[in-house]
Amino acid sequence: MRQTDEAFLAAMQALDISTKGVFLDLSALGYPATTRFFCKELRDITTNETVGLVFLEVRARSLQEYCISENSSAVIISDQDGRVIAHSGSFALTEAGFSPSAAQGQLQDAEGSTWLYRSGVVSLAGWHVTCLLNTRQALLPIYNMLTLLTAAALVILLVMSGVAMLIARRLARPIEHLSRHMSNFTGAMPLPVEPRTDGDEIAVLYSSFNSMLLQNARLFEDYKREQKRKQTIELQLIQSQIKPHFLYNTLDTIYCLAGMGRTDEASRVTKALADYYRLVLNSGQEWISVRQEMTALNRYLTIMKVRWPELGYSLECEPALEEVTIPKLLLQPLVENSIQHGIRPLHRGGTVRVVARTAPEGVVELCVMDNGCGMTEEQFAQALRGKRSGRTDEASFGLHSVGRRLALFYGTHSQLVLDRQDGWTVVKLRIEPGEARDV
Repeated sequence: MRQTDEAFLAAMQALDISTKGVFLDLSALGYPATTRFFCKELRDITTNETVGLVFLEVRARSLQEYCISENSSAVIISDQDGRVIAHSGSFALTEAGFSPSAAQGQLQDAEGSTWLYRSGVVSLAGWHVTCLLNTRQALLPIYNMLTLLTAAALVILLVMSGVAMLIARRLARPIEHLSRHMSNFTGAMPLPVEPRTDGDEIAVLYSSFNSMLLQNARLFEDYKREQKRKQTIELQLIQSQIKPHFLYNTLDTIYCLAGMGRTDEASRVTKALADYYRLVLNSGQEWISVRQEMTALNRYLTIMKVRWPELGYSLECEPALEEVTIPKLLLQPLVENSIQHGIRPLHRGGTVRVVARTAPEGVVELCVMDNGCGMTEEQFAQALRGKRSGRTDEASFGLHSVGRRLALFYGTHSQLVLDRQDGWTVVKLRIEPGEARDV
């Protein structure tokens, strides 16, 4: 028998081994410190006498095979002195061994990693069995999952943002195009936009915009026609006020001449009146030539000279302007103003001149001049606006009617201006030929 076996038997005889058995540490006898022996009595089942001992050698290496071995967990079996009997997992042990201070808690290993542990005691062997969980390693899959979910969320967000931008651009681009199209026509009626064939809401918007433009254009044309009709009616009323006034005065003159026995003069005035209205009526036509206007003015001034013999007059027209057409009775109100409100207030006679000439740049210039009492710029401006002037309301009425007719027939292509030349008051009508409106 070996010496160690003899020492082993001697140690066994000195032990009080119960029937439950005990774990023995025989490292003092030369056995490995990581090996424990489980010893239990064997008794006779009939006499209950001890007939022997049973020894079971338990090695740490064998225990480690049954312990969990993962990076996130560890199992440590240690004795009462803190000596590690079995160890598995990634827990880094210190040189002092391992002895948990409580049944459960938190600790750090030799590498500084944090571990959660729970410890229990094997009563027969007096061993501490401790299960440990590395918090970082245990939560690493969760961290990885969170990272993956975050990355997936970012990718989805980027994709959705891109899709949203594409949709927004697809919706906004046609609207921006429509807005720019409208801003290009801030001072005028915009033109229709090219219709879209997509069939979506934007196409409906384009179609509605074009429909609105067409409706607005029709309303605008209706409005212009109504305004022209209104102005035409107003001018017709103005002319109807001018014509009876002159007619009544002339008939009164003829009556007086006949009553005084001046039949030749009455006959001459009657013929001039008939010729005047034949030219003015012009078969219902609104436009007459400058030559016809001059002829009508000659008949008118012939009648006025019979009424006021001290009146002098002259009519001048460039041959090139004789067939230029103008609205009828355009100059007669100005000539009447010159006689009634320029010459007659002086009670000394005077002269009226009517000149048709071509101004620079081909502008037709029709001038009515008199050497009467004259008119200031302020009076002229008030008369054009239809307000009472320093002469009379009739003078304002005549100038205002001429200004309105020029604006109606020529718009911005005509001017009515006042001038003073060597004691003559000159009212000029400046007309751009070929720019007349169709009224």
